[in-house]
Amino acid sequence: MRDWDLRLATIGRAPLLLRLAADLDCPHRTYFLGCFHLIAEDAVRTGYRTTPSHSLEALLRDAAGIDDPGITTWVGRTRELMATGRPS
Repeated sequence: MRDWDLRLATIGRAPLLLRLAADLDCPHRTYFLGCFHLIAEDAVRTGYRTTPSHSLEALLRDAAGIDDPGITTWVGRTRELMATGRPS
C-alpha cells in the first residue's frame, strides 16, 4: 500500500471508483476494486471515523446492484467485516 492508494481510496471518490471497477474494458479494474477493500477495512478499523457506517452502507447498496463477481464478493465480505469486525 502506498500513500497514493490511501489518497485515492476515499468514500468521496466511490462513485467513480465503482464505475471503473465495474468497467470490463478498464485495464486497472482490479486495482480499483482493491480501493474498496481499503475503504471498508479502514472504516471498520477506525470505528467508522474515516468513513461513516451509513456512507459505507450506501456504497454497499450501490455496489450490490452491479452484476460483477468481484464486486459481489466485495459486498459480501464487507458486510461480514462490518458484522464481525474481522475479515473473512
